[in-house]
Amino acid sequence: MSGKVRRARERWKNVAVREELYFRARRVVEAGIGYRSVSDFTADALRRRLEEVEPLLEKLPKAPARPPAGVRAEQGGRVGGMSPASSFEEAKKEVVVGG
Repeated sequence: MSGKVRRARERWKNVAVREELYFRARRVVEAGIGYRSVSDFTADALRRRLEEVEPLLEKLPKAPARPPAGVRAEQGGRVGGMSPASSFEEAKKEVVVGG
């Protein structure tokens, strides 16, 4: 494989999605409303969602540094006594309420 092809492939990742979502996205692409492929549609949907969610990251408590190898992290993946999902929901409320 040439270096140019290898570098291009290194910039892309694959993500598995449920079959139902894939076929729904394919139907949108086949409707001819501006997407060239399911990949194009998926990238646009992901970009839009990230634009919506990334500002909320600023409101989340900072995650502690990873424990050294061999040291077990607190059970349940909790950060600061809150699960990542619940801390995200709290940050989301602050953004919505606080404007």
